[in-house]
Amino acid sequence: MFIAMNRFQVKTESADLFEKHWRDRESFLNHFSGFVRFRLLKSEPLFGAPTDVTEFVSHSEWLDQASFEEWLHSDFSRKAHGKGGSTIKDWMMGPPKFSGYNEVMDQVPGHRTDFRSVRQDILVENHFAKETEAQKELLKKGNESGLPPISVGPFEGRILEILLRAINAKRGIEFGTLGGYSASWLARALPGDGELLTLELDPKRAEWAQAHIDALKPACKVRVLAGDAMKTLETLKGWDSLDFVFIDADKNSYPKYAAWALPRLRKGGLILADNAYLWGAMNHFGKPAETLHPPKAEGLHSWSKNQFEGMSDCWKLLSTDDSLASIILPTGEGLGIAIKL
Repeated sequence: MFIAMNRFQVKTESADLFEKHWRDRESFLNHFSGFVRFRLLKSEPLFGAPTDVTEFVSHSEWLDQASFEEWLHSDFSRKAHGKGGSTIKDWMMGPPKFSGYNEVMDQVPGHRTDFRSVRQDILVENHFAKETEAQKELLKKGNESGLPPISVGPFEGRILEILLRAINAKRGIEFGTLGGYSASWLARALPGDGELLTLELDPKRAEWAQAHIDALKPACKVRVLAGDAMKTLETLKGWDSLDFVFIDADKNSYPKYAAWALPRLRKGGLILADNAYLWGAMNHFGKPAETLHPPKAEGLHSWSKNQFEGMSDCWKLLSTDDSLASIILPTGEGLGIAIKL
């Protein structure tokens, strides 16, 4: 593994523009088979440090140095570095400082090796997780309507579909409908006499999702119910011996949803939980929540101490209950899977 690092000092007033420009480079990097992943690090102002300067570190990983040099002398590199022209120089305070490193230790412990890369993820998604045109349209309309971009991607959707097909699933419940995109993948796995019940807190979103799921004309029956999930479930009858439960809703409530599902699953049924890594927070699993420092800035990938406690309790339930065999698949955001024994 070869790691290339550039260190930039940028005028703080231009930091957001620089960040957007430099992140856009990844679309060029993905054309190279030797490219593994890209990260952009941004400094936080420390006590006594100048506030008019923001430091960035551009960190790209490559299979080897030759792959990096191939990129460096390519038209893609020239386009990536040339985009923005002289404006970039106006943002920076001096030229970038470059460093290159060959990795000297294997990153993966135990009995696993890791050859995953961003390019490889894209290739797998494009070739193995093909959306229907109707699904593409559903996702597009959801984005246009202002729904937050937090639904599963085609990669995760295909995994869900395959898992449900593998157990011949017919009936299941989804916690967290949003715009119905994940439901479209779940429904793809169910037969004509199957039924999916999907629960959404927001009545307007529930109505929107129901209309757009109906437009997909799924083979199975799909119902979207609005309101608090646990209160809604109290009103239902006959929803036991379930084939699966998919959880992709408020993270605080994951253990509550999983505990509700456990006695209602048939043997061989699945509990599936998206965002099981909690956007990196679960690296702290086992630590007291009060000792943690969640991200200061709120955003799509921020997390709170309450969410950390909820996801931790969910991990404990799935990993320690003797009636389950569980694992977390290392998708980008982590997908929890538990099968009832």
